[in-house]
Amino acid sequence: LHNGSHFFNLLEFWLGSFIGAKILDVGRSCDEYDSEPDVLVKFQGGNIVFMACWEEAFSHYTIELMSPSGRLRYELGGELVSWQSTKPDPSIAGYEVLSQDIEFLFSGMSKYQLHVVEQLFVALSGRPHTLSTGRQSLRTLEAMHQIINEKNNEYR
Repeated sequence: LHNGSHFFNLLEFWLGSFIGAKILDVGRSCDEYDSEPDVLVKFQGGNIVFMACWEEAFSHYTIELMSPSGRLRYELGGELVSWQSTKPDPSIAGYEVLSQDIEFLFSGMSKYQLHVVEQLFVALSGRPHTLSTGRQSLRTLEAMHQIINEKNNEYR
């Protein structure tokens, strides 16, 4: 519910609406309100596996998206974002491999609060913005609780 919901919301922004989820491993319970299951989540634009880490040991805020055209890595909570495209395999005709060339993308995470304020200004000016709405936040929390309820059913 804490860090997972932020990543879930970001993936909704990138991949579209939540379709469903399947618990892969119930993991451990942190307290009566939160837990750390490994979950396969289906979005309109693709499937994602959320894997729990040990937050008490270290933070690992990473997303790795794979597509037919390459790999996007979102690491260190967005401070480091990179793209690795595919290229033809030099030894197998018609086969693709990931290129050794990695393109690092500017994320602007060092000024994320400024970006939020800029988007607030845009929204208050009546222009299209990228802020989450209250309705989107509720949908994210509803999806989180659907996953938690599925996890609780795994124990029965």
